[in-house]
Amino acid sequence: MKTLTVVATFAIVVCCTAPATSAEFLDGTKDAIPPEILDAAVSTIIHKLRDPGSAQFQGLVMARSKVLCGFVNAKNGFGGYVGFTPFLYNPADRSASILKNHEDNEAWNELEMMVFKFTGCDTALGL
Repeated sequence: MKTLTVVATFAIVVCCTAPATSAEFLDGTKDAIPPEILDAAVSTIIHKLRDPGSAQFQGLVMARSKVLCGFVNAKNGFGGYVGFTPFLYNPADRSASILKNHEDNEAWNELEMMVFKFTGCDTALGL
């Protein structure tokens, strides 16, 4: 009985505390991305999401500046998908940015878009 209790407790702890790091790729564009860059990008981006286990990726492309660009979709706090949002990942410094729409601050939107323009992700993603 004591062994059963220990095993059950361990299973609950592992199940409920292990971070969800899976990602779903909805098209074949990931095949053209070097695996080490893809793995690092996915890991960095999903940790910026509210529900990392729901991450969906599509439209992945390496921009002219050697930055990975694409679209990510994930669930919000209400459990619904928010829609595909542009992102970029810079392998040189392992940084990532997800383009957000700040409805009440157009200047902030323009500032975020400048990063996408500077890296070439705006053209690569057709923004």
